[in-house]
Amino acid sequence: MSGTDSTASAASHASCKCPLYGLGLTSVGFAGQGGNRCALVTDAHAPCIMETQQSKAPDWLTCPRNTPESMAFLARNANSPVFPLAEAEGAREESLSTRFSRMVGSTLN
Repeated sequence: MSGTDSTASAASHASCKCPLYGLGLTSVGFAGQGGNRCALVTDAHAPCIMETQQSKAPDWLTCPRNTPESMAFLARNANSPVFPLAEAEGAREESLSTRFSRMVGSTLN
């Protein structure tokens, strides 16, 4: 899988444990963008650094972008809706908090 050219989605990554993988922040919530975009970078398109720099599967618990600042950002946006791509995850809308709990196994506090 390479850089920003990737067309992978979280659904195609059986081992993906990152609730932000493939998403972008919009004015109405988080939306599926396809590829390997990281939703934490809001001012530009940025690929998952675990994939591109570390050759690892996306995993929030070991991600270099998992910082106190990013956790505060996620907590502020916990109730924001996540709109996955139609072909991903059965296209079910859920809150960021629910997605985080489902994919990471812990809660946003």
